[in-house]
Amino acid sequence: MRNNLILFFYIATLMCFSLLSKAQFVSIPDANFRAYLEVNFATCMQGGKMDTTCTQVIIFEHMKVSALNISDLTGVQYFDALETLDCDNNQLTFLPKLPVGLKILACPQNYISQLPVVPATLEWLFCQSNQLTVLPALPNTLTLLDCSWNQLISLPTLSQSLIDLFCWENQLTALPPLPVSLSYLRCDFNQLSTLPVLPPSIRTINANHNLLSVLPSLPQGLEELACNDNQLQQIPTLPASLLSLGCSDNQLASLPYLPTGLQVLGCEKNNLSELPYLPETLSRLACRYNQINCLPVLPNALVSLVTDSICRPNQPPNLKTNVPPNYPLCSDLIFTHTRVCAGDSTSFVLKDDGCHAFLWDFDDPVTGANNTSTRPSPKHLFSKPGTFNVKLISYVTDPATVITQVVTVDKLQRIDFGNDHSMCQNDGIILDAGKEFESYLWQDGSTVQAYKVTTAGTYTVTATNACGSETETIHLSDYILTVPNLFTPNKDGLNDIFEIKGLDGDAGSLHVYNSWGAEVYSAERYYNNWNAEELTEGIYYYSFSLKSCPVQKSWLQITR
Repeated sequence: MRNNLILFFYIATLMCFSLLSKAQFVSIPDANFRAYLEVNFATCMQGGKMDTTCTQVIIFEHMKVSALNISDLTGVQYFDALETLDCDNNQLTFLPKLPVGLKILACPQNYISQLPVVPATLEWLFCQSNQLTVLPALPNTLTLLDCSWNQLISLPTLSQSLIDLFCWENQLTALPPLPVSLSYLRCDFNQLSTLPVLPPSIRTINANHNLLSVLPSLPQGLEELACNDNQLQQIPTLPASLLSLGCSDNQLASLPYLPTGLQVLGCEKNNLSELPYLPETLSRLACRYNQINCLPVLPNALVSLVTDSICRPNQPPNLKTNVPPNYPLCSDLIFTHTRVCAGDSTSFVLKDDGCHAFLWDFDDPVTGANNTSTRPSPKHLFSKPGTFNVKLISYVTDPATVITQVVTVDKLQRIDFGNDHSMCQNDGIILDAGKEFESYLWQDGSTVQAYKVTTAGTYTVTATNACGSETETIHLSDYILTVPNLFTPNKDGLNDIFEIKGLDGDAGSLHVYNSWGAEVYSAERYYNNWNAEELTEGIYYYSFSLKSCPVQKSWLQITR
């Protein structure tokens, strides 16, 4: 029995020695990290050292060691299955080699000046609020990078899988090309003078507090754009998808047309003298510290309005924030306009000193978006000469007041009385200079548009409108008709046609009768084209009338 006990003890001792010889213990230099391991991995710790072959160490996937005052994470590299490492808000100045399968690394609010090589499997990297001056190469698996609040002067090539990029509060002067998958970009509080080409997938951009003087083309699909506190002088065309625009504290003199779905607009501290038409969806507007004297119509959806001391064109029913408070509505308005020539812009001028909410409608739909305006004193280039019923829709009253004025756009119409020609005393000739002019002056001092001619003579008119003056002259003379009493239609080329001279290109009425009074020829519009080939030689009688001139009657001899 005693021998058996001795044998059992011997075997047990050998087994323990064998197990201890296979264990691999490593020192954990940081006392606070060591304390964490001893609490959470007690079976793997011995004498302040960790067994790297311990099953719990080998299979552990998610480690959170936040705010434990740890300054050294040496030992974490042995957690082969680790996928998440959260070590924010510690005293770390470096990180050891990282587990090869790590997917999420969160180490913000430390004192790290350099990161180790990151695993090829990493998907999320949070390293904000450290002392980093450079980042390691980033794997193509990375979809989120937050490196804000560091001392970075550049970024490495970005992962083509990257969706979210936070790099604000650094010293960046440029960004690398942005991946086509990027959806969110926050790069405010840097020293950027330009932005790279924006991918079509991007939805949110925050580029506040930089040195931007120009923005790239904005992709369709963009929903939020914040570019406050830069050096911008203009904003590019805004995509229809935009919901929020912040462009305060720049050098903007105007804004582009606003998308119909825009909900938030902040444009304070610029050089704006007016605002474009505000979409009905707008709920927040801040436009203080500009040179705006008149506000456009305020949409009913507006709940917050912050402006300089400007009267309100209308009172949105849901307005809760109104700065300055209790500011009055604008007074009524009237307007005048200039009469201009086609090709020149017509100016419209408000006649009172107040500020108004209004919309101009120029009755010129072919000009598209230019057919309306919210400017206080706009100009409009009409598409053609003519008259237009211009409407000024005032929102000072409810319902709105519509003021309509007829606007005439002139052209220098050519006056054409035709060639000089003959007349009869009672022809009733009317010389009409045309209605396109404002004033008329005839040779005898008459100022009518249409002048009635009663006697032969020279007639001159000078007509004037906004485009200038046009003068036209015509000479009218009495008809002097010569009707032959003999013609010889024998086809010898001489006197073969009954020709009445002095018709001056006009036509009269000719009737020819034989000796018994029977009509042998007639033409209501005679153009010197009768050769009497159907008649025999002899004496005939004719009657010829021209306009209102006296009828001429006489005899005619036909000889062959």
